[in-house]
Order: sequence, then C-alpha cells, then structure tokens
Amino acid sequence: MSEQAATVRLVVLNPNTSATVTAALDRRARRCARPGTEVVTLCPARGPRAVESWADAYRSASGMLERIAEHPQRFDALIMAGFGDVGVEALRETVAVPVVDITHAGAAAAAAVGGNYAIVTTVAGMVDPIRASLRAGGLAGRCVGIEPIGAGIAESADDAAVLPRLADACKLLAGDGASSICLGSAAFSPYADSLRALLDVPVIDPLEAAIALVEGTLGRPARSEQDTTA
Repeated sequence: MSEQAATVRLVVLNPNTSATVTAALDRRARRCARPGTEVVTLCPARGPRAVESWADAYRSASGMLERIAEHPQRFDALIMAGFGDVGVEALRETVAVPVVDITHAGAAAAAAVGGNYAIVTTVAGMVDPIRASLRAGGLAGRCVGIEPIGAGIAESADDAAVLPRLADACKLLAGDGASSICLGSAAFSPYADSLRALLDVPVIDPLEAAIALVEGTLGRPARSEQDTTA
C-alpha cells in the first residue's frame, strides 16, 4: 500500500515478551482496523512474559520504552496494549504522536454504551493496577466490579478452557449490575465476538476500542515528513 493511500500508520505495543500473544494481538488488530490502516505489532525484547502484578507492570515499562525507541519506522499513533499496565506517561514523553491506553479506551467505551460497567481480567494480581489506572483516567466511578478468572496470559490461547470462564465471569458481573462488560486484557480480545454471541450485555474489546478511537481521531493521510520521536 502506498504511503499516500494509507489512512493511519498504527503501532500496537504488547507489554509482555510473548511472541504468541503478540501474534494474536496483531491478527486481532488487523481484523479490527479499517481498510487502509497499516498495523505493526511489537513487543519488548526483555521483560516479563506475562504482566500479572505491579512488579511485572513496572518491569515491562522499561522494555516497552526500549522497544519503541528502536523502532525505525514512522507512525501516526501508538496503542499501549496492556490493560492496567504502567508506562503510558513515559511513552508519551518518548514519542511525538498520540499514545492510547487500552484501559482508558475500553473503559470509556464500556461506560458510554452501558453506563455502569464491569471488567473481567486475568488474575487477582491485576485488580489493583486496573483500579489505579481507572482512577487516573477518571473512569472508576462507573465501574461496578473487576472479576479475575484465574487464567493468566499463558493460558489465554486455550479457547476450550478460557471462553467458558470468561462467559461465566461476565454473567456474574452482569447479574451484579453491570450494563456492559470490558475485557480487561488484550489477550482476551480474540474472544470478544464469541462472548457477544453468548451474552445479553455489550462486550467491549479494549483493543478494538483503542483502534476505533485512533482511526476516528486521525482519519487522514499518514504523515511522511514529521519524525515521531520527541
């Protein structure tokens, strides 16, 4: 695709070092993106293989900064694909393009379509980081629950095991008053369509929400002259 024809050049940055998760995010991002949007999905060369605690989140942040600094190509926006992860502010200092956090994009979309919303996430260690991120983004007030399913990033590709647990957690949260559900991990994004077919409440894929936000904001020819590093 020519640079003139491209709408948006988008980098999706996976905070963990798992090549399997990175490939899954890349497939999902390309499926969600508009025709003409160029997607590149990256992950750090070093850091945790799964971000499942505060300690993991801080370890992943330096790896993300190193990886994006090494990326040679220009781009129009960066999506940080860690739900509840740290490092967004540092990434915004590093690149001269918009940086979208999937936590805020997903939660804002869930609140917009459902009013009171809830989040289903991976493990208990991510509940407090997610709450902190929601507070920082002014999105905590309408979140009525965060439910971990007890399956980490490594298990996320096991459809037969993960999908029923996600569906059960979503039903529990809906029964507790959530009018919409946000998936609290980009690793759960590939399950969004299946969950929508199973549930009676809207299911928000935060990666999809972040891509839609970027495309809606930057729906124009990609820049060819301006460098993206600060």
